[in-house]
Amino acid sequence: MQTVFYSIHNLVTLSVTGTDALLSQVHNQLRTFEVEHLINKPDIVIMPYLSANPRGSYICIDSIRAYSDGLYDDANLSFAFNIRSSQSLYYFDSLHLPLNLILQISLLKVGSTFIHAAALGIPKQANRALILAAFPGTGKTTTVCNLVRRGYSLIADDLCIISNNQVFPFPQPFSVYPYHHYLLPQSVLKKYRLTFIKSRLNHFLSHRLLPILPKIIGRAISLLANKYFPLCISIDPALIFNSYCFQAEPCSFQLVLMSRTSHCNSVIINDLPSASAKETVKLTLVDEWHSYLHHITQYNAIYCADSDFSFNAAIELSINTVFATIPDTLPSIEIPEVTSYPSFPDQLSQIISQVYSYV
Repeated sequence: MQTVFYSIHNLVTLSVTGTDALLSQVHNQLRTFEVEHLINKPDIVIMPYLSANPRGSYICIDSIRAYSDGLYDDANLSFAFNIRSSQSLYYFDSLHLPLNLILQISLLKVGSTFIHAAALGIPKQANRALILAAFPGTGKTTTVCNLVRRGYSLIADDLCIISNNQVFPFPQPFSVYPYHHYLLPQSVLKKYRLTFIKSRLNHFLSHRLLPILPKIIGRAISLLANKYFPLCISIDPALIFNSYCFQAEPCSFQLVLMSRTSHCNSVIINDLPSASAKETVKLTLVDEWHSYLHHITQYNAIYCADSDFSFNAAIELSINTVFATIPDTLPSIEIPEVTSYPSFPDQLSQIISQVYSYV
């Protein structure tokens, strides 16, 4: 089996050994960070499930075996991990935890964190960035596409890394839904034409047909549609923008909260107390992985007394650190439900420029 190495801005390093399918999964998300070798031992080691070598006694919780050496083993999923020490060990043959959650655990151990946000370099302001924190579906991708075409540089579309009061780029494939298609260049629409047709069909089934069908029939159709007609398509942002639009270096930042509202038909800006903003940022981050956190929560409950790492406490500490140097109020931007009208890009650009007064 092949081993591939990654270094995330020298904050966190990975060693991944596994099948071609697993290596492809990881590479699709972290290709920008691949390196030939690592100088020091990696912070994260991912290996095949059969490589796990549990030691000592264990307790059983349903299908879980929790070993005294810190190994948490779910035999039903063929999935095990040990995050008890500074080096995190994972054993599986496919990603049973989101790769970004695996990275977040190790980022937290070194005092850094992800933020669920888009990040953009400000035009003509060297080493300054805007971080647009928002829940999924708020319009981060729409905002990024419109602003990059107006001179902003792309740092991140969905997740960015905060460390030492700087934002670090974390480029990943864009998650493109049917309502994003009008933002894409013709070359991309042509290349993914058949896939986009399938995506639109799934969108139609999900929003128009399934609500009027009996539940059992609706669930069966939904399962088939999601299997054969993916609603969301992953697209390399390099296909959407020119390469010069990307920013590679970390920089200082201005945090902005972004939300979507049906109460207005234009982009507006308000002030938001930083205490409220902090809770929102924390919730958006946890929401990113909510369906997978039961493994981490259970691990912490089992090993809390002996472990150097508590996920929830580390999240709280990292977000507090991010907000330690932030003013008492922050700008909050609200965008309308519909953003495809012709004047939206200009409205957005004007409002975003007002944020500079906070910098």
